[in-house]
Amino acid sequence: MNACSSKASSAERRYEIVKRNGNYGQICEAAREVAAAYLAQQDEPNYQRWDATAGINCRSAQDYGPSAYPAKVMTFDNGFDKPGVIH
Repeated sequence: MNACSSKASSAERRYEIVKRNGNYGQICEAAREVAAAYLAQQDEPNYQRWDATAGINCRSAQDYGPSAYPAKVMTFDNGFDKPGVIH
């Protein structure tokens, strides 16, 4: 693994951590860092993917406020959106 690749991989790992724990502003910033790492590596397909991901995350930060936290998704054992409800 070369140094550029490890920087991008490291940035992706940080993004996943921030996505699970951070607010919209932090998620936006982390996605931008991943895109920047791929751009520095001149990896155009991954740069395009992460630039789009950053755009979506940053739009959420604009819409909901950078210090707002994403809602946590609850799942239930029965696989439906509410416990005990038959669809």
